[in-house]
Amino acid sequence: MSTNTSATESHSAHDHGSSPEMAADPYEESPKYAKGVLYFLCGTLALFIIGRWIVAIRNQRRFSQSALKSGIYRKGIAISRYLSSKQQRIFGVHFPVLGSGLLILAFFVFLMAWAFSVHPYYWSSWDVQSPPLAIRTGLMTIGMYPFILILASKWNFVTLLTGHSYEKLQVFHQFLGHIFFLFGMFHSFPYVVQGMSEVKPGWEPMTKIEYSIFVTKKVYYWSGFAMLGFLVILCWLSLSPIRNRYYETFKIIHHLCSLTFLGLFFVHCNSKLDSNDWLWSTVVVYSLSVAFRFAWMLISNSGGTPKASFELMPAGMVKLRIKCNPNEKWGPGQHYFLNFKSVLPLQSHPFTIANLPSPEKNELVVLIRQAHGVTKALAQHLEGKDPNTTVLVFIDGPFGGIGQDLSIYEHALLIAGGTGVTFIMPVLQDLLAKTRQKDCVCRSIQVLWSVREEDSISWMIAELENAVKEAPSSALTVKIHVTGAAASKNDDDSEKEKVPQAGAALSYPWYGRADVRAVVSAAAADSRTLGVAACGPETLLYDVRNAVADVEKDIVFGKAKCTERSTPGNDSADYDFSSIYINPVLSIVGTRATGQSPIEKLWFKLDTVDPFADDMLRAA
Repeated sequence: MSTNTSATESHSAHDHGSSPEMAADPYEESPKYAKGVLYFLCGTLALFIIGRWIVAIRNQRRFSQSALKSGIYRKGIAISRYLSSKQQRIFGVHFPVLGSGLLILAFFVFLMAWAFSVHPYYWSSWDVQSPPLAIRTGLMTIGMYPFILILASKWNFVTLLTGHSYEKLQVFHQFLGHIFFLFGMFHSFPYVVQGMSEVKPGWEPMTKIEYSIFVTKKVYYWSGFAMLGFLVILCWLSLSPIRNRYYETFKIIHHLCSLTFLGLFFVHCNSKLDSNDWLWSTVVVYSLSVAFRFAWMLISNSGGTPKASFELMPAGMVKLRIKCNPNEKWGPGQHYFLNFKSVLPLQSHPFTIANLPSPEKNELVVLIRQAHGVTKALAQHLEGKDPNTTVLVFIDGPFGGIGQDLSIYEHALLIAGGTGVTFIMPVLQDLLAKTRQKDCVCRSIQVLWSVREEDSISWMIAELENAVKEAPSSALTVKIHVTGAAASKNDDDSEKEKVPQAGAALSYPWYGRADVRAVVSAAAADSRTLGVAACGPETLLYDVRNAVADVEKDIVFGKAKCTERSTPGNDSADYDFSSIYINPVLSIVGTRATGQSPIEKLWFKLDTVDPFADDMLRAA
């Protein structure tokens, strides 16, 4: 944060040759701390880029068979996937997957070790210059700041280079923000300690803080205190309980505080130690990302504001069909931010697209469940209107998506909870289209869908029935579980009341919760290569993640026959528990009980948006 010096500091005071203690940590060399932080973050980014290249090369079958069959290689892949899947839940709080947690911890330990291993923390005289500990930690926050802002933007160079969409990067945006806040405190405390403990000679009893604020009226004190106040708002009001309860208010406050904080940052640093170069570079990069996003929005809406027709469905669902530009393209599991101009013109919310583009009739299909916020306002707006009524919708996207072609695996397991099925459906449609191709590796697809109420099955039953009819023989099996109050009397009793035909391509309803861990384990045991995609409630995703991690651990210790795959489609291929994609979003479409869309809720929960998780995060 602050890189300023007091009014009594002179150019000669910063000469590290002026005293032995100043030579230990020269003031004019302090920008090295900002550069060190930047190098660490860029190095981490480079690892993700290299990982993306490795996956791309692997998927294109460019590795030699000997390399793929190497035990070291296969176990290395299994370890990386274990790190990307294993998740802890402590006192009901879901923490990031193990890999992301270790990466964040490594960054924090690096900063702490560097900041506090260098001495001195304070100069022997208060009127020499700012405390070196304050300067070090302040420059470290400057090094973090560009990444914090960039990771918050929808379009950013990190996404461009790594292939991880913005929602997957939010976990790093959040934790970097909290580390920034902590180091902002480390930056401020030395000024307070030094300022309160020493009195300026020759004056009435007056601390350095009082002297700087009331006599010399230095901006770095009042601006620093103001910045800390805004940091408290930015960080702590972003926690899930507050954010979810007052989301729309929070969003406005968060944006206003961010802009104000940036302005105060310029004032506070006052061009010291090349700080303006860092801040202006951050502004330019962030502005470019915003400009690119708006340019893309104009292209997507270039044919005029899209119009959406609506259809009321059972269980409080509304299906929207949005006519879009014929050239508009999106992939399986991607989402758009939608702005309903006639409902809430100043708000945009993310919704998953439940279909794939069509050359005959290009339209976005969105399923929305009435709850609160924008979905409640939309439902009220449509209530009593003629079904032929259209609604103006401004679209912004696409974002997110699966990020990996599941057709390169012999078996695909798609798991959905509730409205999470709308994320699974376009993935399923894409897989079925590819299975009709002779060179497609995927031979079988398994869908497991759990709903709370039996009426909810009607949302997608027609689409699922069509999928089963169109699928090659024995290529697709769909199983639907009902877990709500009517189905929870007793799992054993309910199974006796009505048991669907086991082994049928489409079987439902199965009453009671599905044993997700058993399903994943069985799929891993029966498959040579396996890709898993999941979307649904936190509890479901937690179970899937850890079921995946258990299999990966067995691979590492040689307890599982499935290992890293050989070339897809090769009859001599080894077994594989391949890339796992888990979507940590509460539901695919609609809103939660508090009225925000699921992806918005999870932005600031500890268990979400995790690029390390190799997750298939999508927005709702």
